[in-house]
Amino acid sequence: MILCLLALLGCNTSCGQDDQEPILYSDGITETTASGRVFMTSPWDGTWLHFPSHRRFLLEHRLGTRSYAPHAYLSFAEHPGAKDGGKFSEAAGNEVVFESLDEDALQVKNDTCSDFYLLVRIEADAPSGAEAGGAS
Repeated sequence: MILCLLALLGCNTSCGQDDQEPILYSDGITETTASGRVFMTSPWDGTWLHFPSHRRFLLEHRLGTRSYAPHAYLSFAEHPGAKDGGKFSEAAGNEVVFESLDEDALQVKNDTCSDFYLLVRIEADAPSGAEAGGAS
């Protein structure tokens, strides 16, 4: 019975265009901390990136290292960190897929049919003596 109903309604499991080119984003912020450097696509209380179904972003972090831990956060609100904003949580599963990571950029994709707002935070280790120009 349910299958017949779905067939009559024209059930469509596809959403969005899966082969979208990445959007280059180079407007993030970087801070130096005691333990390394931190890149964020925006401040917590700033405007998060619109991240609709199948969107890709190429995030230029320019940290100069592959030794980092990326974290992605999602919300249904554009300003979730603001006083009157919405709630957010760390991404899970295919909500944010890390497609490529290198010394200067990170590519992410929304591999779902849902629309979100995205904040990416990358914690990079402090450079070793060799990377910082010291003796090895």
